[in-house]
Amino acid sequence: MIRRSTLVLVIIFVVLAAFTLYWQRSGFGEEDQAPTSTPQVKLIDQEADSIQSIRIQDASGKAAQYDKQPDGSWAYMVEPLQTAKPEEIVQVINQVVGLRAVNTLESPPAPSAIGFDPAAYQVELKAEGGQNLLLEIGAATVTGSGYYIRTGGKIYVVNKSAIDQTIEVLNTPPILTPVPTITSTPEGTATP
Repeated sequence: MIRRSTLVLVIIFVVLAAFTLYWQRSGFGEEDQAPTSTPQVKLIDQEADSIQSIRIQDASGKAAQYDKQPDGSWAYMVEPLQTAKPEEIVQVINQVVGLRAVNTLESPPAPSAIGFDPAAYQVELKAEGGQNLLLEIGAATVTGSGYYIRTGGKIYVVNKSAIDQTIEVLNTPPILTPVPTITSTPEGTATP
């Protein structure tokens, strides 16, 4: 009795092993295992170090421009010139240059429907060699997780966080506050 049940179990094991081997070698079901993702398109083909100027403007005409100075500092281009916090400007430039589209709209709706009549914001970058790059920022997406961006005649959707930080530089310029200098006052003579 034990021999018979053992023989049945061995036969079942051999059949399962053969089926598993056949399944693996046939490649059946492999297309289901491959992850599918939408390739993210890099919007700006430029290195952040080559950017010499960034200008952000809203639809009403309010603008902020930051230019890189010969000493590597960044100036907020208003009269009188003010020194901008370099780490914040560099961070914004890195985010703008590093923007990747999470979606490309092949058949976009009317420009006015997605905030491009006129654009809510414009970001203009000037790179070494005189190359100008323009990004137009439209409305937030329906889900609120991104913005519509128009550049190079195409419309993309990008994540919201980098755009929000860029817009913040327009609304609250990151200006270095000058450190007051302390001057000593001459000691006066005491009057009796």
